[in-house]
Amino acid sequence: MARRKAEKITFRDDGAQAGALWTPAFREDLFQLRQHLVATKKLGSQGAFDRVRDEAARILGQCLPPTGSEQGRSTGLAIGYVQSGKTLSMTVLTELARSNGFRVIIVLAGTTKNLFKQSRERFEGDLGAVALGRQRYRMFANPAVDTHAREFEALVEEWSDDDFDEANQLACFVCVMKQHQHLEKLRDLLESVDLSRVSCLVIDDEADQAGLNNKPLDPQPSTTYRRIREIRDQLPRHTYVQYTATPQAPLLISLVDMLSPDFAELLGTGDGYTGGRAFFVQQSSLIKIIPPSEFPDQLAGSVEPPASLLEAMRIYFIGATASRVQNKADHRSMLIHPSFRRPYHTQYEEWVTQVTKRWRSVLRSDDDEERDALLEEFKQSYAVLKKTVPDIPAFEDIAPKLKIDITRAVIKTVNGDALEEVDWKANYRHILVGGTKLDRGYTVQGLTVSYMPRGAGTWNADTIQQRARWFGYKGEYLGYCRVYLPQDLADAYSAYVEHEEHVRAQLERHRGRSLRDWRRAFYLEMPMRPTRQNVLLDPYVHLSDGATWFKQREPHFSAEAVERNRSLVSSFTRKLKFVPIEAHNGRHSLVRLPLKRVFEDFLAQYGLVGSHDGFHGFGVMCRLVEHLRRDGDAKCAFYLMGNGEARDRRTSNDLIDNLHQGRDPRRRNGYPGDAAIHDPDVVTVQLYTVNVLDENGSTTIMPGVPAIAIHLPRHVADGDLVIQPRAGQA
Repeated sequence: MARRKAEKITFRDDGAQAGALWTPAFREDLFQLRQHLVATKKLGSQGAFDRVRDEAARILGQCLPPTGSEQGRSTGLAIGYVQSGKTLSMTVLTELARSNGFRVIIVLAGTTKNLFKQSRERFEGDLGAVALGRQRYRMFANPAVDTHAREFEALVEEWSDDDFDEANQLACFVCVMKQHQHLEKLRDLLESVDLSRVSCLVIDDEADQAGLNNKPLDPQPSTTYRRIREIRDQLPRHTYVQYTATPQAPLLISLVDMLSPDFAELLGTGDGYTGGRAFFVQQSSLIKIIPPSEFPDQLAGSVEPPASLLEAMRIYFIGATASRVQNKADHRSMLIHPSFRRPYHTQYEEWVTQVTKRWRSVLRSDDDEERDALLEEFKQSYAVLKKTVPDIPAFEDIAPKLKIDITRAVIKTVNGDALEEVDWKANYRHILVGGTKLDRGYTVQGLTVSYMPRGAGTWNADTIQQRARWFGYKGEYLGYCRVYLPQDLADAYSAYVEHEEHVRAQLERHRGRSLRDWRRAFYLEMPMRPTRQNVLLDPYVHLSDGATWFKQREPHFSAEAVERNRSLVSSFTRKLKFVPIEAHNGRHSLVRLPLKRVFEDFLAQYGLVGSHDGFHGFGVMCRLVEHLRRDGDAKCAFYLMGNGEARDRRTSNDLIDNLHQGRDPRRRNGYPGDAAIHDPDVVTVQLYTVNVLDENGSTTIMPGVPAIAIHLPRHVADGDLVIQPRAGQA
């Protein structure tokens, strides 16, 4: 790669941002990007751009600097809010990286075709506007060896040719769908070229969705997750930045344990952003409760739509027509999310179609009585809306034009059966009905009314948050917004606001420090209370009653975590005075310690990664925190199983079949099995060293791996536990 001029990058000095390795330079093209984003109103002002730029610079400054020649990798987290402009942050980060010498920028964007298309068009449109008549990027979408290998090879040659000065070098920008087949093709393409001298940046959008293997019911890491790891293996010098809007603690802790991030940055919001606090704390009148009698499963076979849906539609059309009266050429949309089941989508689309058809007919009718009755219903809804929009145009001005918006509204189902994407340019009024495709990452332009008649019982906290498509930059028209929800879902959102702010506040206090320190601090500062009410509705946070044993099944999942755990085990056990247990011929040893010491110095720092260990282990840690709060002097029985000698353990689907050795029934008074080695009155920790074998037991996958099992006495394991911030704590 052609050498860069030394003055263009500044390495950090004592006055630089905590955690920064170098200081990215702001160059001409970045200012051109600012002008474009402000002119297209994607950012409201130059000051708004400067905020996004400075956040991107803090992220990039903690990435491996582009001037180095040695190989290496680093990992970072960028944590934002739902619908807060993460794509713009990634766009600015991309241009900042390119203009500072990164030559390969890969964005993992979207798990569905519509999301990928949305992201690709945004990136290519905004980055293409930077050029000022000169090409800056060679852009690839879902590239493969058979179609793009020559272009890749030519780019790599260009970067190493001194005749191509830096100002004229093209950067390789790859937008790839986060789907295992496309990722496999990209892996093969990267493998075909020599990138040993090239600084690379990988940006993972919505990283917790597939960048993190977070499927606890799936015994094997996802294929997509494995492909991402393989792509990273083809980049000798790179930084992997994961963007997420999920501050949910178990997910972040699993990210920390699995990837050992070198840094984390919090992304702010611009003026006019309305998130969970705006809707569920400051403007709670925007939330309307759907009664259980109007849930989809209660309306099966019903010909007439529920009253709450009719009210929501009236509120939507009044707001849309008010915008027309004010001569605002703005999108106004309504979102209906009844279920993930497609037959419900059809039912609600038919209801909306029938209602709008009837309303159009009545408003055009010569039957004054029928028309006046309908307008009176709209007038009552208008009175409700006026409470949050005091300056709304007079109803007398809105009423004559209602039929225009009702007539022009495009009613569309958005799910896997939909053949066409929403055409936002063709119409300014949309009512969208759907399920999963309207989830995470999907932007509904001008969304004012959301109708979700689905209880929260089957959703976890992350899913609940990501379904909140009504979050976003709605400050100018927040009063027109309404969200219709069942009571339990509204309660879940309210609780989640506090949980989110607590986690972000902790991360802010640990800015510039190791995330391992944050991980430990989170447990020690965790706000919790025992309850029977499933507030957060998350199976990893809401802990089932009576689970007494936790046994690791994936201690070998991450080589990095294994090395850290080996070091931790060595340092923690070095000074402990274990005593052999005579009852079992001294095959195990025991030391009794304060549980507080074991938790703070060992368990809170021990890496539990993978879909099983990460989430189930988090649940156990939560119970131990609550136990220590109740009894700060609690004791712990700490066993060194096999006196530290390695045991062989077979795996199935990459999971250890059973960490415990069973009892020996062949002899009277024989070995009772590892499950019997515990103190029933106090928390027990069993520490193992295992050689992880394949399914046949013939090949060692990884030798000398630390593993733990934890037994909770009945008085600790009993009772449901939900993590929930205490009032006033954030």
